Amino acid sequence: HLANACRSAALRLDSSSEDDFRLQYSLGQAGNSRFLQRLAGFLQKAYGSPVFAEGLLTTNGVSHGLELVCSTLASAGDTIVMEEPSYFLARQIFLDNGLNVVPASSDTLGLDTEALAARLAAGSVAPKMLYLVPSHGNPTGVSLPIERRQHLASLA
Repeated sequence: HLANACRSAALRLDSSSEDDFRLQYSLGQAGNSRFLQRLAGFLQKAYGSPVFAEGLLTTNGVSHGLELVCSTLASAGDTIVMEEPSYFLARQIFLDNGLNVVPASSDTLGLDTEALAARLAAGSVAPKMLYLVPSHGNPTGVSLPIERRQHLASLA
């Protein structure tokens, strides 16, 4: 029941966490420091290796995250390869940032890394970045198999 879940969440808040989160998406440049500390602890436990809050950044959603990536890692005129189909807002964000969007084919297992490798080897595409959602892809729900992930890493 939603009301019970909200009550439970409210009871877990303490006054100091409420003071740090004044109904804003984030405070400072990286986000709420208390949240980042807790997230670092959670990730460190999950990954089994050190994770530092200073290395984390929260965004106001995926569109904000994509805007940050475009503005820091790419320049107008750069090429980005994008799996198709993909997140419906991503293409427009890339185009709005002046990027040349090149579609990459997918099949029932996700991005076709062999087809991408062939295009790269032929020189028909020289991307600055690749955009894909490898786990539970949007909108397909497909997760890229480990073999394709490894192949993709070898292409980088």
